[in-house]
Amino acid sequence: MRLVAAFFVAAFLFSAIFGCAYQDEVLFYEFQPNAFAATPKAAPLDAEEYRLRYGYSRLDEDERAVYCAIKDAVFSFGSMSADICDYDTFKKVFVVFCADFPECFWVSGDWSVSGYVSGGVKKYTTYTPNFRYTKDEAEIIKALIDAAVEEFLAGVPADASDYDKAILAYKFVASYASYDNEAAEKLGEGKVDGTTDRSCLIDGFFIDRRAVCSGFSKALQHILHRLGIECAYVTGKSEGVGHSWNFVKLEGEYYFIDVTWAATRSEGTGHITYDFFCLTTEELEYDHEIESVIDFPECTATKMNYYVRSGLVAGSCDEGELAELFARSLELEGGGALAVKFASRELFDNACKILFDGCRIFEVLKRIDGIGYRSIKYSFDPGRFTVTVYLHENG
Repeated sequence: MRLVAAFFVAAFLFSAIFGCAYQDEVLFYEFQPNAFAATPKAAPLDAEEYRLRYGYSRLDEDERAVYCAIKDAVFSFGSMSADICDYDTFKKVFVVFCADFPECFWVSGDWSVSGYVSGGVKKYTTYTPNFRYTKDEAEIIKALIDAAVEEFLAGVPADASDYDKAILAYKFVASYASYDNEAAEKLGEGKVDGTTDRSCLIDGFFIDRRAVCSGFSKALQHILHRLGIECAYVTGKSEGVGHSWNFVKLEGEYYFIDVTWAATRSEGTGHITYDFFCLTTEELEYDHEIESVIDFPECTATKMNYYVRSGLVAGSCDEGELAELFARSLELEGGGALAVKFASRELFDNACKILFDGCRIFEVLKRIDGIGYRSIKYSFDPGRFTVTVYLHENG
């Protein structure tokens, strides 16, 4: 007698936030075989969509067919036939699809697998994404997200360069929402629920204005896609903890961006930091480790780095040069934050000793016209060779 059953597989959450991952777990319940029609062959992505979805470009022809079938299932709030691929292929491609489509907030990254057991052998029949909302609910939430995104897009000049679009998006995302420490704590303890799902996705970012790193990264990715810029979602670890960030293509070259740290690494200062805008692989790997089912090429370009593009790279520790660069930084961003990048590790190390250990920073600041302060705070980033000084009017 053939045992007829269905399988539910709790797959690891695609966002890979704070190292939370699930082992495959199989549960059984009654199931009628052949309840789903075979998935029709899905059309490949068109040229524009293909250009924006980095993960799709890293798949082979058979995997792309699975990707497009998953896309049809996700957007129709349905299932797909397991006849199209084996389970391991589906698992890989579903993770890639979710990473490519930040706008699909209605799927959490989990899925169920239906099928039966015959002669002790499992036979999968359908793969079904786990939908967080009904189609009607998702439409309402999507409208709210679209309103927030459109408001931002309306302020982007029509003739803006890709660099200008990307830096505007970086500033917007870094300042629009706050970091969800409560959700981060839950995720760090392996506790996953509806609130953590929401914080990991763009509905939490744009509607609640609270998110963890995946929510920030997916928000930036979504906005850059709307601006026609290729941007990928990257998962991995930082300091041993699960983390996520972005991989972006500007003027034909690739860079990494960590928009979450733009806000959290300067928290309490009233400013965002540009230390994590358009990094090389070497700069990223100082404190980030990529863990992904797809590969990312080594990034060596520096032209779009904020400090390089803005002319804020110091080639010496001369006090006059540093005063000019700090003044330029203040002119560019306003407020009371002055930041420069040093051209080498040796210069960076020497500058930190001279400016802060030797207290020469005050002599540098005296050379800048029109600034006033009662006290200063400073930070430095040994991975990116940057120094930031915060001016405070009150002691």
